[in-house]
Amino acid sequence: MDPAAAHEVDNASKAHAERVAAEGAELARSLGLPAEALAVANEGSVADAIVELARKRDVAAIVVGSRGLSGLRARLEGSTSNAVAKHSTCPVVLVHDD
Repeated sequence: MDPAAAHEVDNASKAHAERVAAEGAELARSLGLPAEALAVANEGSVADAIVELARKRDVAAIVVGSRGLSGLRARLEGSTSNAVAKHSTCPVVLVHDD
């Protein structure tokens, strides 16, 4: 891949992650919950990064979306929300996009 194109894709991904994080934090604040928008770049497991960041920040709970994958697709792609719920030491709230 062209380095300039790769840089553009990285920047677009980062901007999208920051927008989603900001929207989620704003929604939580509108419900009276303290929340901070945080988009973290990580090349490893997303679930591991979420759990580790929650541990370091001593959060009260993790709220994570669930796309509702099932069957073979879920087994092939894995489930970030399930992995977070399995490995977290604090409560995990799964939000379905229904």
